[in-house]
Amino acid sequence: MAKKPMDDLLKRRMSATQQASELQATDEAYAKLFWEAPPAANVRICALPLGKLSSFFTADIGFKPYTPSQLRAFADQLQEEGLMVRDHCAAHSRDRLL
Repeated sequence: MAKKPMDDLLKRRMSATQQASELQATDEAYAKLFWEAPPAANVRICALPLGKLSSFFTADIGFKPYTPSQLRAFADQLQEEGLMVRDHCAAHSRDRLL
């Protein structure tokens, strides 16, 4: 009679260990996908004549090439002020208090 409760206890323990391992692997995969910055790609800058760009519009986006003077003003502003990046911080579920 004592063997059956011990077998059940060991089975529950093995199941809990496996579930914890799967949860940890899932957490690590989620963190890798959504929290870590992607590796830096090689940047290649090339000249593209503005005449090669053409306007287009779809249901949810549109594109209209800027004039050379607008592009120069934008480049000057970036040079002067830098690029502003929105900082988004979100609490991770394991960081929350229960």
